[in-house]
Amino acid sequence: MCCVCKEYGKHQGHKHAVLEAEANQIRASILDMAHCIRTFTDEISEYSRKLVGIVHQIEGGEHIVEDSIGMAHTEHVPGTAESARSCVRAYFADLHETLCRQEEMALSVVDVHVREKLIWLRQQQEDMTILLSQVSTACLHCEKTLQQDDCRVVLAKQEITRLLETLQKQQQQFTELADHIQLDASIPVTFTKDNRVHIGPKMEIRVVTLGLDGAGKTTILFKLKQDEFMQPIPTIAVVFVIDSSHRDRLMESHSELAKLLTEKELRDALLLIFANKQDVAGALSVEEITELLSLHKLCCGRSWHIQGCDARSGMGLHEGLDWLSRQLVAAGVLDVA
Repeated sequence: MCCVCKEYGKHQGHKHAVLEAEANQIRASILDMAHCIRTFTDEISEYSRKLVGIVHQIEGGEHIVEDSIGMAHTEHVPGTAESARSCVRAYFADLHETLCRQEEMALSVVDVHVREKLIWLRQQQEDMTILLSQVSTACLHCEKTLQQDDCRVVLAKQEITRLLETLQKQQQQFTELADHIQLDASIPVTFTKDNRVHIGPKMEIRVVTLGLDGAGKTTILFKLKQDEFMQPIPTIAVVFVIDSSHRDRLMESHSELAKLLTEKELRDALLLIFANKQDVAGALSVEEITELLSLHKLCCGRSWHIQGCDARSGMGLHEGLDWLSRQLVAAGVLDVA
């Protein structure tokens, strides 16, 4: 039967060679796609195996091991979830009587983290199973198409093209997922000074202290360190120090502060201004400095505060940092619970 006119023996002049060439081209595309599918399937399978391994590492369980004489026996292998809980219990062991409530709170945080992580991992497992099934179905369909005659191969071209586009899109989404998500069974546990548990990497903290030479920056830092005062600020904050007793350099301070506030990296940073040397006779007051530096205009659109202080005695230092802490709490950066 002619694949073009659908009749037996009546066709004339039909270009079967063209039809065969197109069918062969489609077959070649299908073979290329099949190769991509096999690679894609292997990637999904490998990812799924990693998911299974991660879940096993988190949950732990019983494993059969051999001792030194070759005898097999069952041994409990703790998972990372159990190790994390053990880490929490060990930390609170010495303070158990007075810190029971805090320990239970910390363990609940670990449990919530483990539960959420396992839920996510299991959802990933289900998604990978569905995806693998879809890819396998597509692969089977392609294999069946390869067995068809030229006419049916040509007729299936549009469907195969749509199928290929769908698979390519799924493969791209899978690649993006695999690139952006690190499969890691570890549960890093650290503790704050008030015995709260933090799960995750340690955060780097930066507070920039700036000011003209002689303003008192070093004295302020020395006083804070000497008194062992530590204020956790998990964001970039700027502490600018002004010498209240040096009227002649006030405009220079204004110029430096103005340039600082134009920096892109500090666009959203909190600004704390220490008006230092308030103990010196004739020093400018906080109100005078605010007016002379036009701080309301200069700092428009950002959270800022000017605090009078004396770095030598420590007067005003904690009050300034308390303001900074309250701003971070209000912004949800620090937790006071």
